[in-house]
Amino acid sequence: MRSETISRESSASALQVGRELFLRAFLGGVSGANAGASARRLASRVSDLWLPEGKSLYEIGDPSEDHYFVVSGEIEIRGAAGESRRFGERSIVGLLDVSQERPRSRRAVATAASHLLRLSAQDWYDTLEDDFEFALGAIHGIGRGVFTSHLAHSGRFFNTLATTTKPRKGALSFVERTLLLRAAPPFRKASVQAAVEVAGIARLVTRAAGEALFSAGDAKRSYYVVADGTVALVDEGRTIAEFHPGAVLGGLGALAAEPWPVMARAVNAATVVAVELEDLFDVMEEHFDLVRGALSELAREREQLATAGDEPPRPSP
Repeated sequence: MRSETISRESSASALQVGRELFLRAFLGGVSGANAGASARRLASRVSDLWLPEGKSLYEIGDPSEDHYFVVSGEIEIRGAAGESRRFGERSIVGLLDVSQERPRSRRAVATAASHLLRLSAQDWYDTLEDDFEFALGAIHGIGRGVFTSHLAHSGRFFNTLATTTKPRKGALSFVERTLLLRAAPPFRKASVQAAVEVAGIARLVTRAAGEALFSAGDAKRSYYVVADGTVALVDEGRTIAEFHPGAVLGGLGALAAEPWPVMARAVNAATVVAVELEDLFDVMEEHFDLVRGALSELAREREQLATAGDEPPRPSP
């Protein structure tokens, strides 16, 4: 009896170590994240799931309560219109629905015998909230892939126009800055207090027609929302996208901690609300709903790009 108990404990310990090693390798690409600490935290919260070939993981319309790390095997995601995409080892399945807090939009089926690690949405968000460095690494990693894919699509999928936002000319009042931010991601799903705090540290930047806001190779120091006029992203003289009032310049993929690969210049007289990234991240650390809002918007952008036929590189979350 004692030997059986020891054997069971040894087996459970081996599974736990295996989970942690898998997650450590999976998370190793997260910019700025402590992969070891994050892997240990997640390993204590995941559960193993084995699916035989042909078994459904979830159906369209099911609640999005979990997402899954693929340890081995293959999962096919099938849309209602017949489109499909396959995910093999070291992929995440179901995160787009979890991040956007919606029911399952596609069906997931094992196309081979598969071993998955299941993590509940609540445990995922608890882990991110407990470790802001990890959360910021997720935003950086996913944002990097999204922004790169936007450029690969010549910028045609950027959200460049907020139709509900009117141009705000001249010196914006505190209330006007707050309203502008509240209409833009990641503030749409965040508390009013978060937008108020950021509006208090935001500054207005104006540029005459043809003037640069930043150049290719410049460090990313600010988050920009266009208040008036039009600002273009330009790559070696070619306009990639033009951003109008209410749009976040470069989308939330621009939060990735890398130098700008393109320049931005005013197409006409333009005003932007600028927030230093370090200041924005400080507020994010205090208001977790901003983290959730950023991940939700990045998931939306990533899904749009994947639907266009070129999913961004899959960064570790």
